[in-house]
Amino acid sequence: MMTDTGFTKPSDILIVDDTLANLRLLTGLLMQEGYSVRPVPEGRLALKSALAQPPDLILLDIVMPDITGFEVCVELKAHDETRNIPIIFISALNEVFDKVHAFAVGGVDYVTKPFQTEEVLARIKTHLSLTISQKRLQEQNILLQQEIQERRQAETALQQRNAQLAFLAHVSQMFSSSLELPQVLKTALTEIQPLLRVISASFWLLSRDRAELVCMEAIGPNIENIMHWHLNIGEGITGWVAQQGKSVIVQDTRLDSRHIKAVDEQSGMEVRSMISIPLCVKGEVIGVLNVVDEKPGHFSPEELLLLEPIAAAAAIAIENARLYATAQQEIAERVEAEQALRSAHHELQQMLDNLQRTQTQLIESEKMAALGQLIAGIAHEINSPLGAIRSSIESIAATLSNNIERLPEFLLALSPERREQFFQLVRYAQSKDQLLSSCEERQYVRDVCEMLAELSPQDPRRIASMLVNMGVYTAEAFSAVLPLLRESEYQNILLYAYHLAGLHESTQTIMMATERASKVVFALKNYARYDHSASMVDANVLDGIETALTLYYSQTKHHIQIVRQYQDIPTVCCFPDELIQVWANLIHNALQAMSYHGTLTIQAEQQNNEIVVAITDTGVGIPAHLLEKIFEPFFTTKPPGEGSGLGLDIVKKIVEKHCGSIQVTSQVGQTTFAVRLPMTQP
Repeated sequence: MMTDTGFTKPSDILIVDDTLANLRLLTGLLMQEGYSVRPVPEGRLALKSALAQPPDLILLDIVMPDITGFEVCVELKAHDETRNIPIIFISALNEVFDKVHAFAVGGVDYVTKPFQTEEVLARIKTHLSLTISQKRLQEQNILLQQEIQERRQAETALQQRNAQLAFLAHVSQMFSSSLELPQVLKTALTEIQPLLRVISASFWLLSRDRAELVCMEAIGPNIENIMHWHLNIGEGITGWVAQQGKSVIVQDTRLDSRHIKAVDEQSGMEVRSMISIPLCVKGEVIGVLNVVDEKPGHFSPEELLLLEPIAAAAAIAIENARLYATAQQEIAERVEAEQALRSAHHELQQMLDNLQRTQTQLIESEKMAALGQLIAGIAHEINSPLGAIRSSIESIAATLSNNIERLPEFLLALSPERREQFFQLVRYAQSKDQLLSSCEERQYVRDVCEMLAELSPQDPRRIASMLVNMGVYTAEAFSAVLPLLRESEYQNILLYAYHLAGLHESTQTIMMATERASKVVFALKNYARYDHSASMVDANVLDGIETALTLYYSQTKHHIQIVRQYQDIPTVCCFPDELIQVWANLIHNALQAMSYHGTLTIQAEQQNNEIVVAITDTGVGIPAHLLEKIFEPFFTTKPPGEGSGLGLDIVKKIVEKHCGSIQVTSQVGQTTFAVRLPMTQP
């Protein structure tokens, strides 16, 4: 309604007139035109009505007993919520003075009584349209100002970003011009200090044991006082940044409890503001860049954004500068790693011994009884990776014993170019990830022998076999190491490279074996753990099922085919440890029913507000007359001494504790246990 004024709903008009005849006349007239009308017979009541619910337009009489229309208008114009409401005066006063006064107090129009209805309606429509147009214009102006401001900000940001990218490109080019660590650090600080107009800047790098930071380079006054100074991780703002891996702007160090005043005393100047940025390579903190000034509030977030990519480029340059000197360091770390691996081997052996000693104590409950049956398989699953770890450690020890003393002398005897080619050969061997079949390996050995023909080496087949084992069996890879093969000492070069590659392969074997043992121990821990907090949590039942399957891996890996039919299901509110016992018990029963030969199918899906897990075996089946008894306490179909008869009773109680249900269907050659769990608890 009132589409000519643009309103989607009736315009709200407040009529104020103490003459009831006029009030009724105007009310009826405007309601016929589709307006929403509020008639008010006196001025003070009109003020309350307008302030409580501002109308779209007011028709206001001037002469009223309690308060004049002029006074009502002045009062309305004094309030923000009613100031812009158009007010049309309707009065019998026809003096010019009255009309002028009406416009002076804020009226937009003046109609003299007696009035023509067409005139009143026309003026009302005109002023409503003007009001709407003004509102739209104001909204458009606001949007336009916002757009102008956003474009200016975008242009400014673009200019700043272009300048930052240009500077970053310049700094990165300077970083790449040197691989000497002191020169790299000095170059970075020399560029940063004038850029941010700061008094001092410094690089702090983590020690080898990552326990402390050392000031490796600084620029500014009294730098000799802080060079090679040590800070513990977490100590001061610098230590905090290294520990947390987060950049920080400190506008006033006096207000930051992390700041250490001893730093000021050591440097001979009071640091008031600073930016501290972690230096990260592949997600790992290797040091900290500090930029400081004597004035508080010197730095802005924009300067931090500028420094962070510079710090990232500096971190890469620092890491590149370190690579050349890492050969001997890596050997020393491998010696330390050998001791750590021996310790891990000892701990795993102790864990296995503890598991075996605990086996006799696991009959106190049905859960522990089932765990006792699993110990032998778990022991085998842990012993296998332990054997791999032991063998790899012996290989590492033998390689280090035979080569560590002669390796530095061997490397120094090589020219820089041959040394880089030697390391390239080692990298080929370390990066190979393709396992070759015997047939493929024999073919590659023949191919490499043909490539070696022009060199006429002694025992070319042995050399070809070594190269293939190190991943050098393509023409491209062979071309890269060909200069080494032309050296008179090529056999020693290949042997050293082969032994270093063997160290890497042994460590990879240890890592995979440790991961397998860790997975088995983790599954065992989850099964054996009991959460005494007695509170439910949201968990994915698939995780518990996989934990149970891990425990039974040794019993299923040879003659059991496991079919997983999992849907993408949501979490359920549950006791995860207790549900693991449910899955383990049902899987154990299924394996026994099949005599550990057959197919185990596990389905998991969402049905309405429930998660349904169905475990199906291809065993002998359960006779129909026993199906109603299998959940009864102490009922078992196994021979005496092989089962307590409490397993399925415990399973049923746990499921019912979760407000769920369990059903069983069986026929010859197939038995299915279906567990239904609500996704939320009542």
